[in-house]
Amino acid sequence: MNGGFRMLSRRCFVQLIMAAGAVTVGAAALSGCSQGSGEDGVGAGDGAKQGGAGTVKIARPATVTDAKGREVAVPERIERIGITCMGGALQTMSVLGGADRVVVTPSPAKSSPLLLEIFPQYESLPDAGTFDDVNIETIAAAEPDFVFVSSTSDKGNAQIEDIGIATYTLSTANASAESLRQEYQNVGVLLGTEDIAAELVGFWDDLMGRVEKGVSALPEGERLTVYRCAAAITKASHTPWASNWIRTAGGVPVADDGTTGDVSLEKIAAWDPDVISTSAKVEGLLNDPSLQKLKAIKNGAVYKSPKGCMGWDTPSPEVPLGFAWLAQMLYPDRFEDIDLEKEAKGFYERFYHYDLTDEGYQAFFK
Repeated sequence: MNGGFRMLSRRCFVQLIMAAGAVTVGAAALSGCSQGSGEDGVGAGDGAKQGGAGTVKIARPATVTDAKGREVAVPERIERIGITCMGGALQTMSVLGGADRVVVTPSPAKSSPLLLEIFPQYESLPDAGTFDDVNIETIAAAEPDFVFVSSTSDKGNAQIEDIGIATYTLSTANASAESLRQEYQNVGVLLGTEDIAAELVGFWDDLMGRVEKGVSALPEGERLTVYRCAAAITKASHTPWASNWIRTAGGVPVADDGTTGDVSLEKIAAWDPDVISTSAKVEGLLNDPSLQKLKAIKNGAVYKSPKGCMGWDTPSPEVPLGFAWLAQMLYPDRFEDIDLEKEAKGFYERFYHYDLTDEGYQAFFK
């Protein structure tokens, strides 16, 4: 586990959540873990726990450890949330019950039509700026009492702290699948929605466990090589996260971690990947005359990553769906037990409280 996240072990965290639902009076104990109206006027959508007669209230930890290794004090309640980073931060607040508390966020974070359909209130939020280029006056005017920032933007984060607003550093581009699990638990503690965080981590553990089980059975010699690029094939995109995404799904990245930007066609030809992964439309690559000798092009093994409220190739709450999707693209015969459409619809119902239609699901792949 990432050393920067030391708040609670997952086993301890889950035991606390189970205990909160288990210590109730009589038959009500059997339903104590379910979501419902919370205390202090917080509804189920806000993720607070029931505090009625006979329920033991678990004390929250005094601090949580963020992606920079800082011990961040846990407020009694965060009423107004600010965000200055991309990389799934707004989606994280949405899934973990903080949607109605967000008061300022980067405008590019609102670029997902589906996210705005589910949370139309985001459309009118003021622009916080992004990373080191923050709009400090706008942030101050929005009066957030807590701002979620990025591990890659020390300068912008310091500006926010200098005006007296508490921050929690998210891992964003430095994330791993394991660090995100702990991060969601920590954010759940900060928002007072530990129950939702536990459910989200449970979803991750279940789906990722099935992917990892299938991958573990793959002989090393049968694993496919994967090249990750932008719309132009000469623009490599082997960020540490992208390479981790490929490996977790059973692929072998052709480039070293951190290989981004310009790469020559000669280098790509030498790699001759089995599969090409991109977040752009694939037709341009498939029809490029200069690429027709590449193995992936000849076999039609060029895949555009799906996108829901966030791209399935990006650190965000729904990225386990992306790990499962890529595993199925690489080894369809080994992951037939995963019904990806069922998993996606279930995720959207449980965490976005949204009825994802057949047409809506298919739109993820266009």
